[in-house]
Amino acid sequence: MRNAITLAALSALILTMAAAPSAAQSWTDGVYIRLFGGGSFLRDDTATLSGAGSGSVSFDPGFALGGALGYEVTRNISAEIELAYRSGGVSSFGNPALGTGGDYASLAVMANVTYQLDGWNVGLGRRLRPFAGVGLGVIEEIDFDLKGGTGPSEFSDSGRFAFQVRSGLNWELTRKWVVSSEVRYFSAGTPKLAGQAGRTLEAGYASVDVLLGLGYRF
Repeated sequence: MRNAITLAALSALILTMAAAPSAAQSWTDGVYIRLFGGGSFLRDDTATLSGAGSGSVSFDPGFALGGALGYEVTRNISAEIELAYRSGGVSSFGNPALGTGGDYASLAVMANVTYQLDGWNVGLGRRLRPFAGVGLGVIEEIDFDLKGGTGPSEFSDSGRFAFQVRSGLNWELTRKWVVSSEVRYFSAGTPKLAGQAGRTLEAGYASVDVLLGLGYRF
């Protein structure tokens, strides 16, 4: 299932690029890459650990890092494939049997579609352009490492559906270089993670990310 979703996302991007006008153009026209990073703030939730019961779980601020390869279908619409890693540490558990700390992290592959306004010139050839977008994808890996409680444990899963909503501002320094700032909401639902000896852990995974990015158009 995981590989099928990833293949479908890649195929969608390739078909979009193939459908764009190509006469008298280099195959790289419209292609761009971008890197991004910043804070990731996991939403507090409830965790349920087999053999230990349930309790609230709160998270400290974490981080997100990633990159994307995309194509500008038009001046306003783009499609891309993105790979992003997120991680957040546990600040407290409401049930001491769950543990004394831990870390909740994920690696996701997303297919994003973005709409960008024409924006405003701000002098010296620079331009500010607001944008908004949505993304669908799959969690390549999600894991929760527990500390303390009934004993240190690792719980993981993969192949889960995920979605995100993005909004931000692009600052076009030149035709090729773009600096971006954005806020996004990312969610993978409530995974049921598998651990050793048949143990399971359920905890919601949703974050608000505040990111800065740097993009380059070919």
